[in-house]
Amino acid sequence: MSDDTLPHQPQLVNPGNDPFGPALEDLGEQDGTSFVWDTNVASGTSVSFALKDSTGAIALTAPETVQ
Repeated sequence: MSDDTLPHQPQLVNPGNDPFGPALEDLGEQDGTSFVWDTNVASGTSVSFALKDSTGAIALTAPETVQ
């Protein structure tokens, strides 16, 4: 992904230890450059985010732990 394919939109929340496993949550289409995710995923759960750019290319974030 490069900056010329903005916006980069988070779409799925995946298990951090299995980023290609079943999604924990589908964030749907996002509008804008930021968003707030009011999670229902348990504290301590490792998650990663799937990001899609305007060309449809998908990238995954590094795992993060829900606080």
